[in-house]
Amino acid sequence: MNSSYYLPMAAIEWRDDAPYSPEFGDIYWSKSGGEEEKTHVFLAANELSTRWQSLSDMDQFVIAETGFGFGLNFFLTTNLWRSKPRNGAVLHYVAFEKYLVPMPDIERINIDIDPTLLTEFRRQYPDPIPGPHYLWLAKDICLTLIVGDITETAANLCADIDALFLDGFSPSKNESMWSTRLYKTLTSMMREGATLSTYTVAGHVRRGLIEQGINVSKITGFGSKAQMLKGQVPGVWQPKSVPRNQVTIIGAGLAGLTCQAALALRDIPVRLMDTKPNRLGAVEQIPQIAISPQLSLAPTPQSRFSLLAFEFIKKNLNYNRCGKLNLLINDVALEKAKKLVNLSNQSLARIVTSSEASQISGLDIKHNALFFPDAGWINPKQTFSHMDGQDCAQNETCLSTIVSRITKQKDDWLLSCEAAPDQAKEDTDSKFQLRAKSVVLATGSMPSDMLQPLNILPVRGQCLVSKPARTSVLKTMLSSEASVFPASNGLQTVASTYRRNSTDMNPSDEDSAWLAKCYESLVPPSPVTLSSVGDVEAVVGIRATTRDRSPILGQIPDWQQLQAYCDRSSQGRRSKHKITEAYIDYQPNLYAMTGFGSHGLTQSPLCAEILARMINQEPHVKPHYLSPIRFALRDAGIKLPS
Repeated sequence: MNSSYYLPMAAIEWRDDAPYSPEFGDIYWSKSGGEEEKTHVFLAANELSTRWQSLSDMDQFVIAETGFGFGLNFFLTTNLWRSKPRNGAVLHYVAFEKYLVPMPDIERINIDIDPTLLTEFRRQYPDPIPGPHYLWLAKDICLTLIVGDITETAANLCADIDALFLDGFSPSKNESMWSTRLYKTLTSMMREGATLSTYTVAGHVRRGLIEQGINVSKITGFGSKAQMLKGQVPGVWQPKSVPRNQVTIIGAGLAGLTCQAALALRDIPVRLMDTKPNRLGAVEQIPQIAISPQLSLAPTPQSRFSLLAFEFIKKNLNYNRCGKLNLLINDVALEKAKKLVNLSNQSLARIVTSSEASQISGLDIKHNALFFPDAGWINPKQTFSHMDGQDCAQNETCLSTIVSRITKQKDDWLLSCEAAPDQAKEDTDSKFQLRAKSVVLATGSMPSDMLQPLNILPVRGQCLVSKPARTSVLKTMLSSEASVFPASNGLQTVASTYRRNSTDMNPSDEDSAWLAKCYESLVPPSPVTLSSVGDVEAVVGIRATTRDRSPILGQIPDWQQLQAYCDRSSQGRRSKHKITEAYIDYQPNLYAMTGFGSHGLTQSPLCAEILARMINQEPHVKPHYLSPIRFALRDAGIKLPS
């Protein structure tokens, strides 16, 4: 695993208007014609035009490619996709690439590309952060670009592949992309009757594919290559259709609402439930919530995910991108910041002097600072105000409703419900039952019998909202022990306290005094201080946290079976083996998305996208390090997949 948060970009040399990789000593495509070559080897050999004629609404077609490069195969595929009747189907294109090609080089491709799609591609093209990047370029076209070594990343891909493009550099130049291990991984995801193609006819490639049960034949190649390989999984290929059944989301906070938004993108109806009478709960009263990455000095899967989540939200959410200054008040903080910068790049974070910090903030800053230029904030109420539950005819909203129990009943989940105490009526039975096909538990710190083994911890947080703002000159977020936000609409937020295992919703004078002190230490003294003005509102909320400070995302296991497996492992039977899905039984169509702590807004949009992909059986890279099973496995000494 790379020790930095970023991989280097590809080094490109242009020779006779053709791109060449000095890293691998190979060309990206034949000089005899890149467009014609790619069309022949991949689009025509996989019979895409013919197969797409049978697609209809709710069908998905999945293409996987072993080397994205300049995206030439992708752009040619989308051009063909747009030229054919699609009947409501969705194209999922999954591509692996260790070294992303710089955008200026990609723009030298001399082919016609749909301008709208190209604009979206430019806007969403990611920084070289290892991991999966999900790019919705149109309602019917999604590019999943997986950055990193394919031999490490492919194993965690969940996909039902209809066509496989084997398009890495020559086997003699890049042996790792033409290994039996990789063939086994990728072909195991291919559907019945799925096809593959590649320009090479190398004997070890052909034999490796045959060993995996693929019917392989040589066909006419392109240009100077007399032959190429075409393969097919035995059986008859049929389109894959996924019904858009209603999903019940329990919890209408940030997690639940971002999940609803991700499902809405797919026209999947939602029943939204919460014990409170309003969406967002206490968060609705906070005018400003921060968006910034949560990084560590030793990159872990969780901290890498935080950066991926930050990258995702940058591309998909409009927010006030004012930047954030973390003040470095001593040498220890400065040295830590230097190490963090070395692990990242200048676009993510850089150290600025006190004079630079003063210019950025608009205030007289006395310390150096770590500056995150793309950090910012949103007003949650304004951001989610459009989610009124009426954007789909099948949507439902059940607020002020307690779900006391969830039980499996045949193919459905049975929800035992009752009206919240403030809504219950004496002359009416407040208890009732609802059925659900799929359930997402986004309950935050609220207790749930299905999440009880996770021991989710409540952390009380209090912030201050100043009315009016105490300073209007602050241009960026300032942070040390607490954070001060720039003024907006006459309001200014100071956040936040952390009290573990507390669910007291009453404002604390002690916490208010501490926040006021933090404000006065961050903002240069003025005749009017925060603590001396009465028009300040304290807002209290309860965060849901986990013991590793990372969210919980994924399908909920059969807890009894999981515990039995862990007990056997702790006795020495499997303690040194990595977990595989074959060992664990999961509850069908029951998912968890919770435990975000103070980073719910930054991380929940990407979590929601992944969860929607799980529900809708779309390609995704499974984040094992966020799985609900991880704590039980770690306690039993069982290794998680990387």
